[in-house]
Amino acid sequence: MSVPRPEPPAPTFYRTWWCVAAIIVAAIVAYHNTFDAPFVFDDASSIVTNPAIRKLWPLTNVLAGPATNVTAQGRPILNLSLAFNYAAGGTAVHGYHIGNLLIHVLAGLTLFGIVRRTLAWNAVMLERTPAVATGGGRAPSNPLLLALTVATLWTVHPLQTESVTYVVQRAESLVGLFYLLTFYGFIRAVERSGSHVALRREVSVPDDSETMLADADNDQPLETRRHSPDREPNFPASSPRLPPAPAFVWYSFAVIVCLLGMATKEVMVTAPLMVLLFDRTFFAGTFREAWRRRWFFHVVLAGTWLLLAWLIAQTGGNRGGSVGFGVGIRWWDYWLTQFNAIGHYLWLSVWPHPLVFEYGSFWIEEFSEIAVQVAVVLGLLAATVLALWRRSAAGFLGAWFFGILAPTSLAPGTTQMIVEHRMYLPLAAVIVMIVVAAARIGIGGVRTRSFGWVAGVIAFAFVLLTVGRNRDYRSDIALWTDTVAKRPKNPLAHFMLAGAHERAGNITAASASYEQTLELKPDFSIGHEHFAELLLRQGRRHDAIAHLSSALRLQPQYADAHANIGNAYLAEGRFSEAVGHLERAAELAPDVPMTRYHLANALAAAGLQDEAVGAYAAALRLDPVMAEAHFNLANVLLELRRAPEAIAHYEAAVKTKPGYAAAHYNLANALAASGRQQDAVEHYEAALRVRPDYAEVHHNLGSALFELGRLADAARHYEEVLRLQPKFPSVRENLERVRARMGAK
Repeated sequence: MSVPRPEPPAPTFYRTWWCVAAIIVAAIVAYHNTFDAPFVFDDASSIVTNPAIRKLWPLTNVLAGPATNVTAQGRPILNLSLAFNYAAGGTAVHGYHIGNLLIHVLAGLTLFGIVRRTLAWNAVMLERTPAVATGGGRAPSNPLLLALTVATLWTVHPLQTESVTYVVQRAESLVGLFYLLTFYGFIRAVERSGSHVALRREVSVPDDSETMLADADNDQPLETRRHSPDREPNFPASSPRLPPAPAFVWYSFAVIVCLLGMATKEVMVTAPLMVLLFDRTFFAGTFREAWRRRWFFHVVLAGTWLLLAWLIAQTGGNRGGSVGFGVGIRWWDYWLTQFNAIGHYLWLSVWPHPLVFEYGSFWIEEFSEIAVQVAVVLGLLAATVLALWRRSAAGFLGAWFFGILAPTSLAPGTTQMIVEHRMYLPLAAVIVMIVVAAARIGIGGVRTRSFGWVAGVIAFAFVLLTVGRNRDYRSDIALWTDTVAKRPKNPLAHFMLAGAHERAGNITAASASYEQTLELKPDFSIGHEHFAELLLRQGRRHDAIAHLSSALRLQPQYADAHANIGNAYLAEGRFSEAVGHLERAAELAPDVPMTRYHLANALAAAGLQDEAVGAYAAALRLDPVMAEAHFNLANVLLELRRAPEAIAHYEAAVKTKPGYAAAHYNLANALAASGRQQDAVEHYEAALRVRPDYAEVHHNLGSALFELGRLADAARHYEEVLRLQPKFPSVRENLERVRARMGAK
């Protein structure tokens, strides 16, 4: 017979909160071993060296974000969240991991609320199936159980680790939270407005429909009933509840969090369209009806695109040249790789192994390489279009999956073909589809409680896999070793492993990794430059110069390469070449004080003292407390017979760096030459407090004390010189002279 579609009963307050607690506990267990995981990869530029998170005030500076092309650029809310972490604990890594886990848990709970409320108000995804003959089992129809299953599996799924454990990919989890909160606010607003009743429809069910609609927890028949426009789910009177907020509050909430999402990451661009599609699929029934009922809200929500457009324009429209058309690759080459990427994402959704931190750049050379993926992806796209035309929930889930991936799949990138954190939100559609499909077929005929047990076993397996994956983040070396093992032809992975070994002091392993990097990618200019820096520290200047020359041949505007080859030439006494490269480095990076400092050193070594003074002054304008620049400038000024200025810069050097023994010594010499013997003695003694075995200081201090008439002290310091350096020039004559003066007295 034909009966109205029943309104599923709302769970009690306490049952809902038990589910909330279960999701939180599962997330904590899955990520309990991440809190000490170090910063990796882009964490350094977006957190450790990001000046825009150092102070929370003025807020405009934080929201402006870093000027360089890093993950936090053009994403003010992401940068603000990092600034809050920095204010609370500096660069102590555990605070950032706690923040990431909190964001992820909130996203999981929001997904739980969305699924529970969507299923509770709509029977679209719970088409009833007859009881299974073998054992009388039936599909679970409890929205609470299904929502708990979806949210838990999504929260602990190993594919989410990159968005949670990799700190700076808070960008993905935070925008995911705002994306989900936009939907949650919209659902609550529609509930409060009463306009959700548009999908109240008659369905044909068997005569034993009451039996088939048994409650999932106790298998007792539910009362069939019709939606009522003016009432909410029938919560028990004993459930503690706050007064419900009016619809306009929830509509406003949805717009606000959508704005926050737009200021967090560009993937939020699809949210207004997805909300409209959600409205049409689950509430209004048609786009016309959705527009008639809620046109103002949808227009305002789409207005959040203006903020996103402005933020994108601030970064040049292409994330600093790393994404978009016209970045040096053919757009169709990138698009072909995305068939491979989407097929891989789907596989990892159901079988999350192996997980790879950095897949590197790769291109599809033969169509046969991706024929299967093309067939799968196009088939799923066609099925999604058909399902959308039929206005089914499956169509919305397909649109969610493909729509959220669309911005990164359609806009070509230069370095990242496959990135696991892109699946943060699309994974929800895959899990919902699988869980609901499993519920409809009854998991092979098992009963409802068995459905819960099966879901629990899968969730437990996911937790174990997530904990295991998080161990790979325990150190830079562990993460990049794992990446190299899984993607051995990825030069970037070898390059990053080299840097990790270098920071750990394992020079041999670092050199081997750099060599492997350049073997895989000979035109990798950054690889040549970093390897050269390592070679310079080993004193292998000839090899370093060869790699720096290669880097400059590949990238003539490479400021660091110009600076390093200039310093290498300076160490070899090739002053004119050193000056030329360092001047070019200063032109390319005018705000780097060390470049100006090294240029000044080269000019001074080349005998161009006047030009050196100007270069040192430029370095000190950029960094007024650079003690070495003050010291070397003072030395040049002494050569130019500008003693008062030299003394001032020596004093600035020792004030900035009180333990600078050489600066104390030179300052004392300058003071002594100016007739200020007592002041000179103070600085000689300061130098000796830092370096008691500094023979030159003992000698000159002895001479200053002799001039002051402190003969015994002078003799003692001359004797110390003889002890330290028996062949020190003229010290014996000076000591004899002091002893003679003492004997005469």
